[in-house]
Amino acid sequence: MIGLACGVALSLHVNLMDRDYNSVHPYCQYESEKNYIVGAYYNSVYRPSYFVGYKWHLNDDTSIDYVLVHGYKQYPILPIIKLNYKYTFVMPAVDNDQVGIVVGLDFQF
Repeated sequence: MIGLACGVALSLHVNLMDRDYNSVHPYCQYESEKNYIVGAYYNSVYRPSYFVGYKWHLNDDTSIDYVLVHGYKQYPILPIIKLNYKYTFVMPAVDNDQVGIVVGLDFQF
């Protein structure tokens, strides 16, 4: 989708049990005609995050986001890859030497 999108993502952190993660993520992002993306969201550790990256559209239902994110205390800039399929997503996660995944639902307005 080219243009501005705002919504709320709901997430579940799998295999990451060290803390109480935020699971509600309001966000806004802009996608250019060349698939570059930039935006902001409320992250899993209760802080605002800002990102810039690229969205690779595999087909009408599936895309992969490659982004650099700012807003996590441990990592000033964090590379993230996220697989999107229709209204669902999955992405790897690392926290305090634990590795897990984040799965979720994305509701755009």
